[in-house]
Parts: sequence; structure tokens; C-alpha cells
Amino acid sequence: KQSYPTLVETLGSPIILKSNYGSRGDGVYLIHNQKELDHTLGQINGDYILQEFVASSYGKDIRVHVIGGKIVASVLRSSDHDFRSNFSQGGRAEQIELTPEMIAISLAAAEAMNLQIAGIDLLISDHGVLLCEINGIPGFRTVWLTSKTNIPQEIFHFLTSIKKE
Repeated sequence: KQSYPTLVETLGSPIILKSNYGSRGDGVYLIHNQKELDHTLGQINGDYILQEFVASSYGKDIRVHVIGGKIVASVLRSSDHDFRSNFSQGGRAEQIELTPEMIAISLAAAEAMNLQIAGIDLLISDHGVLLCEINGIPGFRTVWLTSKTNIPQEIFHFLTSIKKE
């Protein structure tokens, strides 16, 4: 059994709990106490990860799409009503220009996981840019709705260029 007070010593409070099998914001919980932790652990099936809650990034994150070692699109995702910024959870998205730090972190994250197609989620904290999550099968609806970037086409071009080499 996980002890909330023990987790708080390491992660602070509240705590983010993510089911390893969630997607689009499902399976992501903001835990404030032992009762919520016990209830949530009783509801999820399988493994999970615990993460520090970054208050300055409440309802906001940046999704960076990396294909073949290049950034092809980026969006700022945000929500006024939820700590999760996912579009499928009612959030919204808009294009964002990345800083050099965001670019470096995103490219390094995809490379570290040896992913040729990746969605890198970044958080903005009081201490700078933080890597939140690396997605090996990223959704791209927010890019589709906010830009002229065609992610499936970008993936196709990348895959066909590999075959030619």
C-alpha cells in the first residue's frame, strides 16, 4: 500500500498519478490525500507512475511533434477548467513558437527513447522547461485543427525517405 505522506516527502502535494494504460488524459489523476490515493489505486488496473504536480503549469502543456529527428509542429494546449490540458478533455490548442531550450529538450527526449515519431509533452515551471511525457504514438488532432501541418503526410514523407536510403 502506498503511503501518501511518504510520497509527499519526495513529490510534494498534490501528486499526479498516471495509469500506464491511459491516453488522451484518461487515467490521469490529481491526488490530494490518502483517501483519494487509495480510491484511485482501487480503480485502475495495472501499473502506474507518480509525478510531481507542477502548479505553474496547471491546465497547460506544450506538445511537440518530432518526426525523423526534426520538429514538425508544436502546440500550446490549455484548459480553464481542468489540470489536464488534453483537447479530448475539453482543452483547447494554439500554435506556439518554441524556445531553443524547448527544441533541445524535445529532440533529446525523442533521441533518448530512440523514437523516430514522437509527441513530447513539456511543462513550464518556475525553474524553466520540464519534460513531462514522451509519447510513442502521439495524437495529432490539435495540430490538425490549429495549423496547416499535416502530420500523416509528414510521417509518410519520413517513412518513404527511409526506404530510399
